[in-house]
Amino acid sequence: MLFPQDGPSVGDSTISRIDAGSFNLAAIGVYRMPYQVHGRRRAASNSQITATVLVETTVVNSFLKLKNSGSASAVTITPLPGGVSPYAATLLIEALQ
Repeated sequence: MLFPQDGPSVGDSTISRIDAGSFNLAAIGVYRMPYQVHGRRRAASNSQITATVLVETTVVNSFLKLKNSGSASAVTITPLPGGVSPYAATLLIEALQ
């Protein structure tokens, strides 16, 4: 999953983008990551995937990379869920210091 566009940013530069699927977490601490994907898994059904995870870093400038597992059990969402617009995905990374 790639996130090629930046949304609003508040506070210091503890979190910065490296590329569309990678981020630098500059400070040691705990980060909350909620993400959400909307799309169509099969032609007959719509899917919404949401989750919130906590990531704890133990060194400065930790590298966070988002990637699909590639396993047979991985969920595939059709990029054109019933129209010409691609699926919608959001990711929020928040420092909890």
